[in-house]
Amino acid sequence: KIAGKCIDNKEKILYALEKINDSGKQLEALINDVLDMSRLESGKTELTRERFDICSLMTNCFESLSTMAVENDVVMVGVHFNVKHKKVVGSPLHIQRILLNILSNSVKYNKKNGTTELWLDEVFMNKEKSMYCFTVKDTGVGMSEDYIKHIFEPFSREHTDAGTDYHGTGLGMAITKELVELMDGIIEVESTLGQGSAFKFQIPFKVCEDEMPVFRQRSVPKDITGVNILLVEDNELNMEIAKFLLDDAKAIVTTAYNGFEAVEKIKKSCEDGVDSRYDVILMDIMMPEMNGLEASMAIREMGMDYTDNIPIIAMTANAFTEDVKKCFEAKMSDHISKPIDIDKVTNAIYRLVHKSDGI
Repeated sequence: KIAGKCIDNKEKILYALEKINDSGKQLEALINDVLDMSRLESGKTELTRERFDICSLMTNCFESLSTMAVENDVVMVGVHFNVKHKKVVGSPLHIQRILLNILSNSVKYNKKNGTTELWLDEVFMNKEKSMYCFTVKDTGVGMSEDYIKHIFEPFSREHTDAGTDYHGTGLGMAITKELVELMDGIIEVESTLGQGSAFKFQIPFKVCEDEMPVFRQRSVPKDITGVNILLVEDNELNMEIAKFLLDDAKAIVTTAYNGFEAVEKIKKSCEDGVDSRYDVILMDIMMPEMNGLEASMAIREMGMDYTDNIPIIAMTANAFTEDVKKCFEAKMSDHISKPIDIDKVTNAIYRLVHKSDGI
Protein backbone atom coordinates (compact mmCIF):
# COMPACT_ATOMS: atom_id res chain seq x y z
CA LYS A 1 0.00 0.00 0.00
CA ILE A 2 2.88 2.36 0.87
CA ALA A 3 4.59 1.57 -2.45
CA GLY A 4 1.37 2.26 -4.37
CA LYS A 5 0.94 5.67 -2.77
CA CYS A 6 4.61 6.64 -3.21
CA ILE A 7 5.24 5.35 -6.73
CA ASP A 8 7.45 8.34 -7.62
CA ASN A 9 9.52 8.19 -4.42
CA LYS A 10 12.41 5.76 -4.94
CA GLU A 11 13.42 5.70 -1.28
CA LYS A 12 9.88 4.88 -0.15
CA ILE A 13 9.60 2.16 -2.79
CA LEU A 14 12.89 0.56 -1.64
CA TYR A 15 11.76 0.81 1.99
CA ALA A 16 8.46 -0.92 1.15
CA LEU A 17 10.21 -3.66 -0.83
CA GLU A 18 12.60 -4.28 2.05
CA LYS A 19 9.67 -4.66 4.46
CA ILE A 20 7.88 -7.01 2.04
CA ASN A 21 11.04 -9.11 1.81
CA ASP A 22 11.43 -9.23 5.62
CA SER A 23 7.78 -10.19 6.09
CA GLY A 24 8.07 -12.91 3.46
CA LYS A 25 11.11 -14.40 5.19
CA GLN A 26 9.31 -14.36 8.56
CA LEU A 27 6.28 -16.09 7.03
CA GLU A 28 8.49 -18.67 5.34
CA ALA A 29 10.26 -19.35 8.66
CA LEU A 30 6.95 -19.76 10.47
CA ILE A 31 5.56 -22.19 7.87
CA ASN A 32 8.77 -24.26 7.86
CA ASP A 33 8.87 -24.39 11.66
CA VAL A 34 5.22 -25.44 11.92
CA LEU A 35 5.77 -28.19 9.33
CA ASP A 36 8.96 -29.36 11.05
CA MET A 37 7.23 -29.43 14.45
CA SER A 38 4.30 -31.36 12.99
CA ARG A 39 6.59 -33.98 11.48
CA LEU A 40 8.58 -34.35 14.70
CA GLU A 41 5.45 -34.79 16.79
CA SER A 42 3.99 -37.34 14.36
CA GLY A 43 7.23 -39.35 14.26
CA LYS A 44 7.76 -38.78 10.53
CA THR A 45 11.16 -37.09 10.76
CA GLU A 46 13.83 -39.38 9.27
CA LEU A 47 17.43 -39.17 10.42
CA THR A 48 20.18 -40.07 7.97
CA ARG A 49 23.38 -42.01 8.61
CA GLU A 50 26.11 -40.17 6.75
CA ARG A 51 29.83 -39.85 7.27
CA PHE A 52 30.71 -36.17 7.73
CA ASP A 53 33.29 -33.83 9.22
CA ILE A 54 31.68 -32.41 12.34
CA CYS A 55 34.30 -29.68 12.75
CA SER A 56 33.80 -28.40 9.19
CA LEU A 57 30.02 -28.44 9.65
CA MET A 58 30.28 -26.39 12.85
CA THR A 59 32.71 -23.91 11.30
CA ASN A 60 30.44 -23.44 8.27
CA CYS A 61 27.39 -22.88 10.50
CA PHE A 62 29.30 -20.36 12.61
CA GLU A 63 30.67 -18.45 9.61
CA SER A 64 27.29 -18.42 7.85
CA LEU A 65 25.99 -16.04 10.52
CA SER A 66 28.77 -13.46 10.06
CA THR A 67 26.56 -11.08 8.05
CA MET A 68 23.76 -11.29 10.62
CA ALA A 69 26.32 -10.63 13.36
CA VAL A 70 27.64 -7.52 11.62
CA GLU A 71 24.09 -6.21 11.17
CA ASN A 72 23.45 -6.71 14.89
CA ASP A 73 26.85 -5.37 16.05
CA VAL A 74 27.75 -8.75 17.55
CA VAL A 75 31.30 -10.18 17.60
CA MET A 76 31.65 -13.81 16.50
CA VAL A 77 34.62 -14.78 18.68
CA GLY A 78 35.31 -18.19 17.19
CA VAL A 79 34.89 -21.97 17.24
CA HIS A 80 37.00 -24.11 19.61
CA PHE A 81 37.57 -27.85 19.20
CA ASN A 82 38.81 -30.46 21.65
CA VAL A 83 38.19 -33.63 19.64
CA LYS A 84 40.13 -36.70 18.54
CA HIS A 85 37.75 -37.75 15.76
CA LYS A 86 36.52 -35.16 13.26
CA LYS A 87 34.73 -37.71 11.09
CA VAL A 88 31.52 -39.14 12.55
CA VAL A 89 28.39 -40.91 11.33
CA GLY A 90 25.08 -39.13 11.84
CA SER A 91 22.49 -36.82 10.34
CA PRO A 92 24.39 -33.64 9.35
CA LEU A 93 21.33 -31.77 8.06
CA HIS A 94 19.67 -32.03 11.48
CA ILE A 95 22.87 -31.18 13.40
CA GLN A 96 23.13 -28.08 11.23
CA ARG A 97 19.51 -27.17 12.02
CA ILE A 98 20.16 -27.45 15.77
CA LEU A 99 23.31 -25.32 15.61
CA LEU A 100 21.75 -22.63 13.42
CA ASN A 101 18.70 -22.39 15.69
CA ILE A 102 20.87 -21.80 18.76
CA LEU A 103 23.53 -19.64 17.09
CA SER A 104 21.01 -17.37 15.35
CA ASN A 105 19.28 -16.78 18.70
CA SER A 106 22.61 -15.99 20.35
CA VAL A 107 23.12 -13.27 17.74
CA LYS A 108 19.53 -12.05 17.62
CA TYR A 109 19.16 -11.74 21.41
CA ASN A 110 22.59 -10.24 22.01
CA LYS A 111 23.71 -6.75 22.97
CA LYS A 112 25.58 -4.20 20.91
CA ASN A 113 29.27 -5.27 20.89
CA GLY A 114 28.26 -8.52 22.59
CA THR A 115 29.95 -11.82 21.77
CA THR A 116 29.01 -15.31 20.61
CA GLU A 117 31.32 -18.30 20.97
CA LEU A 118 31.11 -22.03 20.17
CA TRP A 119 32.88 -25.06 21.68
CA LEU A 120 32.97 -28.79 20.87
CA ASP A 121 34.43 -31.44 23.18
CA GLU A 122 34.63 -35.19 22.57
CA VAL A 123 34.18 -37.60 25.49
CA PHE A 124 35.19 -41.23 24.89
CA MET A 125 32.40 -43.82 25.34
CA ASN A 126 33.84 -46.96 23.69
CA LYS A 127 35.98 -47.85 20.68
CA GLU A 128 33.07 -47.17 18.32
CA LYS A 129 31.27 -44.22 19.95
CA SER A 130 32.00 -40.89 21.54
CA MET A 131 29.79 -38.30 23.20
CA TYR A 132 30.12 -34.91 21.52
CA CYS A 133 29.42 -31.95 23.80
CA PHE A 134 28.41 -28.67 22.13
CA THR A 135 28.38 -25.33 23.95
CA VAL A 136 27.14 -21.98 22.62
CA LYS A 137 27.83 -19.00 24.87
CA ASP A 138 26.83 -15.38 24.41
CA THR A 139 26.91 -12.13 26.36
CA GLY A 140 23.38 -11.20 25.35
CA VAL A 141 20.21 -10.11 27.09
CA GLY A 142 19.85 -13.40 28.93
CA MET A 143 16.64 -14.95 30.26
CA SER A 144 14.67 -14.89 33.50
CA GLU A 145 14.50 -18.00 35.67
CA ASP A 146 10.77 -18.29 35.01
CA TYR A 147 11.22 -18.24 31.24
CA ILE A 148 14.03 -20.84 31.28
CA LYS A 149 11.48 -23.35 32.61
CA HIS A 150 9.39 -22.90 29.43
CA ILE A 151 12.00 -22.18 26.75
CA PHE A 152 11.65 -25.58 25.06
CA GLU A 153 7.86 -25.39 24.87
CA PRO A 154 6.21 -24.63 21.47
CA PHE A 155 5.44 -20.94 20.82
CA SER A 156 7.34 -19.90 23.93
CA ARG A 157 8.77 -16.37 23.74
CA GLU A 158 9.97 -14.08 26.52
CA HIS A 159 10.05 -10.88 24.44
CA THR A 160 6.40 -10.53 23.40
CA ASP A 161 5.91 -6.76 23.42
CA ALA A 162 4.38 -5.41 20.22
CA GLY A 163 7.26 -3.02 19.70
CA THR A 164 10.05 -5.48 20.38
CA ASP A 165 13.04 -5.74 18.05
CA TYR A 166 13.11 -9.52 18.50
CA HIS A 167 11.28 -11.59 15.90
CA GLY A 168 10.78 -15.34 15.94
CA THR A 169 8.22 -18.09 15.57
CA GLY A 170 8.51 -19.40 19.13
CA LEU A 171 9.16 -22.89 17.74
CA GLY A 172 12.93 -22.89 17.22
CA MET A 173 13.90 -24.15 20.67
CA ALA A 174 11.07 -26.71 20.77
CA ILE A 175 12.29 -28.11 17.42
CA THR A 176 15.88 -28.05 18.69
CA LYS A 177 15.02 -30.10 21.79
CA GLU A 178 12.99 -32.61 19.77
CA LEU A 179 15.88 -33.10 17.30
CA VAL A 180 18.48 -33.48 20.06
CA GLU A 181 16.37 -36.10 21.83
CA LEU A 182 15.63 -37.88 18.54
CA MET A 183 19.41 -38.41 18.28
CA ASP A 184 19.56 -39.79 21.87
CA GLY A 185 20.98 -36.55 23.18
CA ILE A 186 20.19 -34.09 25.96
CA ILE A 187 20.08 -30.28 26.02
CA GLU A 188 20.15 -27.73 28.83
CA VAL A 189 20.47 -23.97 29.19
CA GLU A 190 22.05 -21.68 31.75
CA SER A 191 21.24 -17.99 31.67
CA THR A 192 21.28 -14.83 33.74
CA LEU A 193 19.00 -11.95 32.82
CA GLY A 194 21.06 -9.11 31.39
CA GLN A 195 24.31 -11.12 31.33
CA GLY A 196 24.02 -13.80 28.69
CA SER A 197 23.21 -17.46 28.06
CA ALA A 198 24.94 -20.81 27.55
CA PHE A 199 23.24 -23.61 25.63
CA LYS A 200 24.78 -27.05 26.08
CA PHE A 201 23.77 -30.23 24.30
CA GLN A 202 25.31 -33.67 24.05
CA ILE A 203 24.83 -36.20 21.24
CA PRO A 204 26.51 -39.61 20.83
CA PHE A 205 28.07 -40.37 17.43
CA LYS A 206 29.74 -43.36 15.88
CA VAL A 207 33.32 -42.27 15.13
CA CYS A 208 35.39 -43.01 12.03
CA GLU A 209 38.96 -44.14 12.69
CA ASP A 210 40.13 -43.94 9.06
CA GLU A 211 40.39 -40.17 9.23
CA MET A 212 42.07 -38.32 6.40
CA PRO A 213 43.53 -34.79 6.56
CA VAL A 214 40.87 -32.14 5.99
CA PHE A 215 41.66 -29.43 3.46
CA ARG A 216 39.59 -26.29 2.98
CA GLN A 217 38.01 -26.45 -0.46
CA ARG A 218 39.16 -23.68 -2.78
CA SER A 219 36.30 -21.30 -3.44
CA VAL A 220 35.30 -20.84 -7.08
CA PRO A 221 33.59 -17.88 -8.69
CA LYS A 222 29.82 -18.23 -9.08
CA ASP A 223 29.96 -17.29 -12.73
CA ILE A 224 27.35 -19.04 -14.93
CA THR A 225 27.70 -16.71 -17.91
CA GLY A 226 26.68 -18.55 -21.07
CA VAL A 227 25.51 -21.71 -19.28
CA ASN A 228 22.60 -23.20 -21.26
CA ILE A 229 19.78 -23.91 -18.77
CA LEU A 230 16.43 -25.64 -19.21
CA LEU A 231 14.18 -24.09 -16.54
CA VAL A 232 11.12 -26.24 -15.76
CA GLU A 233 8.41 -24.58 -13.63
CA ASP A 234 4.61 -24.63 -13.88
CA ASN A 235 3.92 -21.56 -11.74
CA GLU A 236 4.09 -18.41 -13.89
CA LEU A 237 5.22 -16.10 -11.07
CA ASN A 238 7.92 -18.54 -9.93
CA MET A 239 9.02 -18.92 -13.55
CA GLU A 240 9.21 -15.17 -14.04
CA ILE A 241 11.29 -14.66 -10.89
CA ALA A 242 13.67 -17.56 -11.59
CA LYS A 243 14.18 -16.53 -15.23
CA PHE A 244 14.86 -12.92 -14.25
CA LEU A 245 17.51 -14.00 -11.73
CA LEU A 246 19.17 -16.40 -14.18
CA ASP A 247 19.06 -13.86 -17.03
CA ASP A 248 20.65 -11.35 -14.67
CA ALA A 249 23.42 -13.91 -14.03
CA LYS A 250 23.97 -13.96 -17.84
CA ALA A 251 22.86 -17.57 -18.31
CA ILE A 252 21.01 -18.73 -21.45
CA VAL A 253 17.52 -19.80 -20.32
CA THR A 254 14.95 -21.96 -22.12
CA THR A 255 11.63 -22.52 -20.34
CA ALA A 256 9.25 -25.47 -20.00
CA TYR A 257 6.01 -25.40 -18.01
CA ASN A 258 5.67 -29.07 -17.04
CA GLY A 259 7.64 -32.30 -16.97
CA PHE A 260 6.25 -33.60 -20.25
CA GLU A 261 7.32 -30.43 -22.08
CA ALA A 262 10.78 -30.70 -20.48
CA VAL A 263 11.20 -34.29 -21.68
CA GLU A 264 10.15 -33.30 -25.20
CA LYS A 265 12.69 -30.45 -25.27
CA ILE A 266 15.45 -32.81 -24.13
CA LYS A 267 14.47 -35.27 -26.89
CA LYS A 268 14.60 -32.45 -29.46
CA SER A 269 18.01 -31.31 -28.21
CA CYS A 270 19.25 -34.89 -28.71
CA GLU A 271 17.98 -34.88 -32.30
CA ASP A 272 19.33 -31.41 -33.13
CA GLY A 273 22.90 -32.21 -32.17
CA VAL A 274 25.56 -31.24 -29.63
CA ASP A 275 25.21 -27.48 -30.11
CA SER A 276 21.53 -27.61 -29.07
CA ARG A 277 22.10 -29.50 -25.84
CA TYR A 278 21.50 -28.03 -22.40
CA ASP A 279 24.21 -27.84 -19.76
CA VAL A 280 21.86 -28.24 -16.78
CA ILE A 281 18.15 -28.65 -15.93
CA LEU A 282 16.44 -26.79 -13.09
CA MET A 283 13.40 -28.95 -12.37
CA ASP A 284 10.36 -28.07 -10.27
CA ILE A 285 8.90 -31.15 -8.54
CA MET A 286 5.16 -30.48 -8.16
CA MET A 287 3.83 -30.05 -11.73
CA PRO A 288 0.77 -31.17 -13.74
CA GLU A 289 0.83 -33.82 -16.51
CA MET A 290 4.25 -35.12 -15.44
CA ASN A 291 5.95 -34.14 -12.19
CA GLY A 292 9.65 -33.43 -11.78
CA LEU A 293 10.52 -36.86 -10.40
CA GLU A 294 8.82 -38.61 -13.32
CA ALA A 295 10.44 -36.25 -15.83
CA SER A 296 13.88 -36.86 -14.33
CA MET A 297 13.46 -40.64 -14.59
CA ALA A 298 12.16 -40.32 -18.18
CA ILE A 299 15.24 -38.30 -19.15
CA ARG A 300 17.64 -40.76 -17.50
CA GLU A 301 15.90 -43.69 -19.23
CA MET A 302 16.64 -42.27 -22.70
CA GLY A 303 19.89 -44.19 -22.45
CA MET A 304 22.33 -41.69 -23.98
CA ASP A 305 25.56 -40.43 -22.43
CA TYR A 306 24.11 -36.89 -22.60
CA THR A 307 20.84 -37.77 -20.82
CA ASP A 308 22.63 -40.03 -18.31
CA ASN A 309 24.95 -37.24 -17.19
CA ILE A 310 23.19 -33.89 -17.65
CA PRO A 311 22.88 -32.33 -14.15
CA ILE A 312 19.25 -32.15 -12.96
CA ILE A 313 18.69 -29.88 -9.97
CA ALA A 314 15.41 -30.26 -8.08
CA MET A 315 13.61 -27.08 -7.03
CA THR A 316 10.94 -27.69 -4.40
CA ALA A 317 9.40 -26.28 -1.25
CA ASN A 318 9.61 -29.78 0.27
CA ALA A 319 12.99 -29.73 2.02
CA PHE A 320 12.49 -32.63 4.46
CA THR A 321 15.01 -35.47 4.47
CA GLU A 322 12.58 -37.97 2.91
CA ASP A 323 11.74 -35.51 0.10
CA VAL A 324 15.43 -34.98 -0.68
CA LYS A 325 15.83 -38.78 -0.72
CA LYS A 326 13.07 -39.09 -3.34
CA CYS A 327 14.90 -36.61 -5.59
CA PHE A 328 18.10 -38.64 -5.50
CA GLU A 329 16.16 -41.88 -6.03
CA ALA A 330 14.83 -40.26 -9.23
CA LYS A 331 18.50 -39.82 -10.27
CA MET A 332 18.54 -36.06 -9.79
CA SER A 333 21.91 -34.45 -9.13
CA ASP A 334 21.12 -31.91 -6.41
CA HIS A 335 18.27 -30.36 -4.44
CA ILE A 336 17.51 -26.67 -3.80
CA SER A 337 14.64 -25.57 -1.59
CA LYS A 338 12.23 -22.77 -2.54
CA PRO A 339 12.09 -19.85 -2.53
CA ILE A 340 15.29 -20.05 -4.53
CA ASP A 341 18.41 -18.28 -3.35
CA ILE A 342 20.25 -17.20 -6.51
CA ASP A 343 23.67 -17.56 -4.85
CA LYS A 344 22.91 -21.18 -3.94
CA VAL A 345 21.53 -21.84 -7.41
CA THR A 346 24.50 -20.37 -9.28
CA ASN A 347 26.92 -22.16 -6.96
CA ALA A 348 25.18 -25.51 -7.56
CA ILE A 349 25.05 -24.94 -11.33
CA TYR A 350 28.72 -23.95 -11.49
CA ARG A 351 29.81 -26.97 -9.42
CA LEU A 352 27.75 -29.51 -11.37
CA VAL A 353 28.45 -28.14 -14.85
CA HIS A 354 32.20 -28.02 -14.30
CA LYS A 355 32.15 -31.42 -12.61
CA SER A 356 30.54 -32.85 -15.74
CA ASP A 357 33.27 -31.13 -17.76
CA GLY A 358 35.87 -33.01 -15.75
CA ILE A 359 37.21 -29.91 -13.98
